[in-house]
Amino acid sequence: MLLGEALFWTLKDDALVIPSTDYGAFRYSDKKGSFYLEAKKFYSASRSSFESSGHKGGTFKKDCLRELEELTSQQRVVQCCWRNNTVLQMLFSSGLFAYVRVHPLKGDIEKITFDRYLVGKLAAECITDVVCSRESVIVTYSSNVMSLVSLLKPSKHPDKLSRQDPRLNTFELAGPSGRRLERKLSLNPEHNMVLVWWRYSQNELYPWSPMTKDCDRANLLVYKISESRLELLCFYKTEADPLMISFSKMHPNRIFLVEQKVSLKNGEVNVESSQFEVSKVSISRTSPVDVLQLKTEVCSVAQSPSEHTLALGCIDGSVLLHSTCASILVKSLFIPYHLVWHPDGSLLLAANEKGQIRCYDLALAPINFQIASETPQSCNFLDLSPYFRGQPHLSNICWNRQSDVSGSNYSATSDGLVFMLFSRGPCVALRVIIGGGLGTGDLSLTPERLVCMYLKSNLVDCAINLLRCLSWENQGQSCIASLHLIIHNLIAKRLTPRSEVQLEAALGIFMSPTVPLSKSVEKKYGHIVHSFARKFFSHILRFNRLELAFRLAIDIGDCDLFLLLHSQAKAVNNLELAKAAVEYADQLTRELNDDSESSKLFKHHRGCWILFLNSLILASSHCSRSSCSQCGSDGQSETEVKRLSFTAAQKNAKVTFSETVTHIVVRI
Repeated sequence: MLLGEALFWTLKDDALVIPSTDYGAFRYSDKKGSFYLEAKKFYSASRSSFESSGHKGGTFKKDCLRELEELTSQQRVVQCCWRNNTVLQMLFSSGLFAYVRVHPLKGDIEKITFDRYLVGKLAAECITDVVCSRESVIVTYSSNVMSLVSLLKPSKHPDKLSRQDPRLNTFELAGPSGRRLERKLSLNPEHNMVLVWWRYSQNELYPWSPMTKDCDRANLLVYKISESRLELLCFYKTEADPLMISFSKMHPNRIFLVEQKVSLKNGEVNVESSQFEVSKVSISRTSPVDVLQLKTEVCSVAQSPSEHTLALGCIDGSVLLHSTCASILVKSLFIPYHLVWHPDGSLLLAANEKGQIRCYDLALAPINFQIASETPQSCNFLDLSPYFRGQPHLSNICWNRQSDVSGSNYSATSDGLVFMLFSRGPCVALRVIIGGGLGTGDLSLTPERLVCMYLKSNLVDCAINLLRCLSWENQGQSCIASLHLIIHNLIAKRLTPRSEVQLEAALGIFMSPTVPLSKSVEKKYGHIVHSFARKFFSHILRFNRLELAFRLAIDIGDCDLFLLLHSQAKAVNNLELAKAAVEYADQLTRELNDDSESSKLFKHHRGCWILFLNSLILASSHCSRSSCSQCGSDGQSETEVKRLSFTAAQKNAKVTFSETVTHIVVRI
């Protein structure tokens, strides 16, 4: 279960209903409250939680907060995003920027700054989108113009534009003129290219004109940013209505495109996702089109930070996760108009317009999420609507960004804040108590952290399903760490039919994948999974699951496991299985001897190696000596027994035998 605290950035008393006995919701107050309110304030301060007094920083903070509330209630918020893990940027329809610096662990406002540089300098009235980098600010409008603000003295931290020597230029965009379109922007990681796109209908008609160019019919434009100029590099017309077009955050020339096709005959919906590559003068598709068939139209789309999983929300309340590993569809309790990923990429938030939030992991298993209180809630989603006097309308939601690893302050673990903007206010900072960044200790929401939470709650199947949805190519470290947690959690318990199936399923994710793994992944993690499989073999052998141990030994392919199985089967008088184990070990030994490379002493880089197994197999199956503890009639062994042990230090040593080897001691 995830617990949260709702921190309302407002000083108004008539907009919210927050009981003084509710220790999971707070708001600012400039008045002295009742005894219970003072007790609540003292309790939150003792927990290093939200500062609700509103007096920290003097009257400056209260006046700025009141101004921010007036702006959100009177103007349209064009964009709301995190510039880093502590600074929230908001652009209003008038061109005014608001920078809110928050405490990364509490969500408490530390400073509010307003930037009015663009006020009165806009090229058009209706702003549709904005992107900001350290060197420039780009603004688009509903008309076919775009403004570029070049910063000649860029600052390392978000600051007022007037302090960075700005240069404002306006350019005319390609595309249909005289039409009001909601143009969106996307900036590549190197900040030298910007993508402009807008939606259009499949049956859209254009007026005929002999002078119309191909670029005027396109709805995807790529511009090169060169100092104070914008140069059109390439353009493209999508085949269907685009839902999302964005630059990759890992590859500067890669573009992700998600389109939606709706059949007019039967109403079938097909969602197509593909990748494009931008060259100097052209744009070309570099991946096959991935088609998803849905029953209803898509209302929200979000791509995971690893760019491996695509999340889709439909108007019938269903949520779909699609990746190369699997496609999973679940039915939500409400229509997910907003989808947002945690920066670690293991948690998905789905929200509707009423402020109801539900959490999912990568396997779309719902995670209970509620406001911290003395009594648990019956529903498994978080609902903020009871705190509003009227009907709320959620317009934006975003998770704060991961901090820089080089940061040595407290902000290094701080991605446990979710900012929520409601139409006409107020703003809400939702603090996830167990959240935090970088995967350190208990302050992370990485996949292995979620697996650990599942195992502590005895939800092993949920942990295995989460591991099954991870990508070994892109999330190899998380995969092997999660598999380690699952295997060691299960083998520490008594073997049951259910745990047996769970162990097989966990190991089968790597040993028998649905999608073949690359050679590099098998080489990097194969020996670790191999050791997990040997531990599983020892675990089931301890509980005399001999048939399963035999099948597992065949999958592992180590001769010494068959010899251990032979001894165990003979001890329980299962002579048929003991004979089969010896025969299979003999067969493996002959195959190793036939292969010149496999006849070396080492295999899978284990600590010690099996050598000269033919003599041991012969001794195990036909030995008549009284010195053998397995075959001797009196069960006694001689005092002197020939034993040979081989370690990794003897890798290149040449070994000769002057007499028959009867026993080999294997160090693992």
